[in-house]
Amino acid sequence: MNITQKPCPHLRTGRGTYKPELVVIHIMDGSLAGTDAWFNNPTSQVSAHYGIGKNGEVHQYVKETDQAWHAGVVSNPTFKLYKGANVNPNLYTIGIEHEGEPLKNDVWPDAMKKASAELVAEICKRWNIPVDRDHIIGHYQVRSTKPNCPAINKGVIDEIVAMANAIVNPAPAATAATPAASVRLVDDNGTVYMVAGTKDVRVVRIADWDTKVALFGDAAIEKGSVKDLPKPKVVGQGLTIN
Repeated sequence: MNITQKPCPHLRTGRGTYKPELVVIHIMDGSLAGTDAWFNNPTSQVSAHYGIGKNGEVHQYVKETDQAWHAGVVSNPTFKLYKGANVNPNLYTIGIEHEGEPLKNDVWPDAMKKASAELVAEICKRWNIPVDRDHIIGHYQVRSTKPNCPAINKGVIDEIVAMANAIVNPAPAATAATPAASVRLVDDNGTVYMVAGTKDVRVVRIADWDTKVALFGDAAIEKGSVKDLPKPKVVGQGLTIN
């Protein structure tokens, strides 16, 4: 995907003995351009690894191998993979900001959700992170004093997870149904029958028989009477007898 580099100074180089294990979804509470400027303001002391605009534009502020300052303040954490008070979540998370103001407009445009899902999928593949709600979390799960980050409607995180999972683990392509093999049948007198149809029902056609149907196992035998028809046996497959 197309990512515009917007490096900012607020970071800590490296991750020590840790690596990215979770992705934290944030809301900017403002515009993409405003966030670009704020992350480069010396007084802000905050950052994230990425920012995504409503039109799907993606900016990168901090390398994934470094710590961005996006989840270091912890308050009543509820995410399952919390490592305790002695390990800063910035050490093992990647932060993605999204353009918008949740208290004014909680609707996320499709373009932003699509870009977010694609980015999350790339991150998860790169770092071998499972694509689920234990590993893709909202900032509110780290910091309870940010209850609307990334949104009032937390279902948007579920949407992103589902879309990202479809990218990382696509459903197998549908395959065309395989036609059943034609089967050649012969009775005790050497009469040849032609069987065709699906794998479950096969039809024998003999032109000069009365219009009757008899069933022998999984073969439906047409144009013959039950009393006159000897039970056929299969002698070959993949043949069509005219």
